[in-house]
Amino acid sequence: MGVHKKQREADELQEQYVRKSSCILLVVLALLGGLFVGNAVTMLYVGQRDGRQAAISGPASQQAPAQQNAPHAADPVALGKLEAATVAAPTDADAWVALGNYCFDHDLPAVGWSSTTRPSEPLSTPPIWTRLM
Repeated sequence: MGVHKKQREADELQEQYVRKSSCILLVVLALLGGLFVGNAVTMLYVGQRDGRQAAISGPASQQAPAQQNAPHAADPVALGKLEAATVAAPTDADAWVALGNYCFDHDLPAVGWSSTTRPSEPLSTPPIWTRLM
Protein backbone atom coordinates (compact mmCIF):
# COMPACT_ATOMS: atom_id res chain seq x y z
CA MET A 1 0.00 0.00 0.00
CA GLY A 2 2.82 2.40 0.70
CA VAL A 3 4.45 1.97 -2.71
CA HIS A 4 1.25 2.66 -4.63
CA LYS A 5 0.50 5.71 -2.50
CA LYS A 6 3.92 7.19 -3.29
CA GLN A 7 3.41 6.48 -6.98
CA ARG A 8 -0.01 8.20 -6.95
CA GLU A 9 1.45 11.19 -5.10
CA ALA A 10 4.29 11.39 -7.63
CA ASP A 11 1.80 11.25 -10.52
CA GLU A 12 -0.38 13.96 -8.97
CA LEU A 13 2.66 16.12 -8.36
CA GLN A 14 3.78 15.62 -11.96
CA GLU A 15 0.33 16.71 -13.24
CA GLN A 16 0.41 19.91 -11.14
CA TYR A 17 3.57 21.25 -12.74
CA VAL A 18 3.47 23.30 -15.96
CA ARG A 19 5.66 22.08 -18.76
CA LYS A 20 8.38 24.38 -20.11
CA SER A 21 6.79 24.67 -23.57
CA SER A 22 3.42 25.61 -22.01
CA CYS A 23 5.11 28.24 -19.85
CA ILE A 24 6.84 29.80 -22.87
CA LEU A 25 3.58 29.84 -24.80
CA LEU A 26 1.76 31.54 -21.90
CA VAL A 27 4.49 34.20 -21.59
CA VAL A 28 4.35 34.97 -25.33
CA LEU A 29 0.55 35.20 -25.26
CA ALA A 30 0.70 37.50 -22.21
CA LEU A 31 3.19 39.79 -23.96
CA LEU A 32 1.10 39.94 -27.13
CA GLY A 33 -2.05 40.61 -25.11
CA GLY A 34 -0.31 43.39 -23.21
CA LEU A 35 0.95 44.89 -26.45
CA PHE A 36 -2.55 44.89 -27.92
CA VAL A 37 -4.19 46.38 -24.81
CA GLY A 38 -1.47 49.02 -24.46
CA ASN A 39 -1.83 50.07 -28.08
CA ALA A 40 -5.63 50.18 -27.84
CA VAL A 41 -5.57 52.31 -24.69
CA THR A 42 -3.01 54.67 -26.23
CA MET A 43 -5.09 55.12 -29.39
CA LEU A 44 -8.23 55.79 -27.35
CA TYR A 45 -6.37 58.34 -25.22
CA VAL A 46 -4.93 60.13 -28.26
CA GLY A 47 -8.34 60.17 -29.97
CA GLN A 48 -10.02 61.66 -26.92
CA ARG A 49 -7.28 64.25 -26.46
CA ASP A 50 -7.56 65.39 -30.09
CA GLY A 51 -11.34 65.57 -29.77
CA ARG A 52 -11.11 67.66 -26.63
CA GLN A 53 -8.62 70.05 -28.21
CA ALA A 54 -10.89 70.53 -31.21
CA ALA A 55 -13.89 71.13 -28.94
CA ILE A 56 -11.97 73.60 -26.78
CA SER A 57 -10.47 75.55 -29.65
CA GLY A 58 -13.79 75.82 -31.47
CA PRO A 59 -14.47 76.60 -35.11
CA ALA A 60 -12.36 79.77 -35.14
CA SER A 61 -9.10 77.83 -34.90
CA GLN A 62 -10.23 75.36 -37.55
CA GLN A 63 -10.37 78.20 -40.05
CA ALA A 64 -6.90 79.46 -39.13
CA PRO A 65 -4.95 76.45 -40.48
CA ALA A 66 -6.87 76.65 -43.73
CA GLN A 67 -5.82 80.27 -44.07
CA GLN A 68 -2.22 79.41 -43.21
CA ASN A 69 -2.08 76.75 -45.92
CA ALA A 70 -3.50 79.09 -48.56
CA PRO A 71 -0.94 79.77 -51.29
CA HIS A 72 0.73 83.16 -51.34
CA ALA A 73 -0.25 85.27 -54.30
CA ALA A 74 2.85 86.10 -56.31
CA ASP A 75 3.23 89.79 -57.04
CA PRO A 76 3.69 90.05 -60.82
CA VAL A 77 5.73 93.25 -60.50
CA ALA A 78 8.23 91.73 -58.06
CA LEU A 79 8.42 88.54 -60.11
CA GLY A 80 9.02 90.59 -63.27
CA LYS A 81 11.83 92.54 -61.59
CA LEU A 82 13.55 89.34 -60.45
CA GLU A 83 13.20 87.77 -63.90
CA ALA A 84 14.51 90.96 -65.52
CA ALA A 85 17.53 90.87 -63.20
CA THR A 86 18.33 87.31 -64.29
CA VAL A 87 17.93 88.20 -67.98
CA ALA A 88 20.15 91.27 -67.58
CA ALA A 89 22.90 89.33 -65.82
CA PRO A 90 22.57 85.60 -66.56
CA THR A 91 25.80 84.80 -64.73
CA ASP A 92 24.71 86.51 -61.49
CA ALA A 93 24.07 83.59 -59.18
CA ASP A 94 22.55 85.77 -56.46
CA ALA A 95 19.82 86.97 -58.83
CA TRP A 96 18.95 83.40 -59.79
CA VAL A 97 18.83 82.29 -56.16
CA ALA A 98 16.65 85.28 -55.24
CA LEU A 99 14.25 84.38 -58.07
CA GLY A 100 14.19 80.75 -56.97
CA ASN A 101 13.53 81.65 -53.32
CA TYR A 102 10.73 84.01 -54.33
CA CYS A 103 9.12 81.37 -56.54
CA PHE A 104 9.25 78.70 -53.83
CA ASP A 105 7.79 81.10 -51.28
CA HIS A 106 4.90 81.86 -53.62
CA ASP A 107 4.12 78.29 -54.77
CA LEU A 108 5.69 78.44 -58.21
CA PRO A 109 7.83 75.28 -57.97
CA ALA A 110 8.52 74.81 -61.68
CA VAL A 111 10.07 78.27 -62.04
CA GLY A 112 11.74 77.96 -58.65
CA TRP A 113 13.38 74.65 -59.54
CA SER A 114 14.80 75.87 -62.81
CA SER A 115 16.03 79.11 -61.30
CA THR A 116 17.78 77.47 -58.35
CA THR A 117 19.56 74.93 -60.53
CA ARG A 118 20.45 77.52 -63.18
CA PRO A 119 23.14 79.51 -61.28
CA SER A 120 25.69 76.73 -61.51
CA GLU A 121 25.21 76.15 -65.25
CA PRO A 122 26.91 79.22 -66.75
CA LEU A 123 29.59 79.33 -64.07
CA SER A 124 32.45 76.97 -63.50
CA THR A 125 31.92 77.18 -59.74
CA PRO A 126 30.47 74.32 -57.68
CA PRO A 127 26.68 74.24 -57.22
CA ILE A 128 25.13 76.80 -54.93
CA TRP A 129 23.55 75.42 -51.75
CA THR A 130 19.94 76.47 -51.78
CA ARG A 131 16.75 75.27 -50.15
CA LEU A 132 16.66 72.26 -52.43
CA MET A 133 19.83 70.69 -51.10
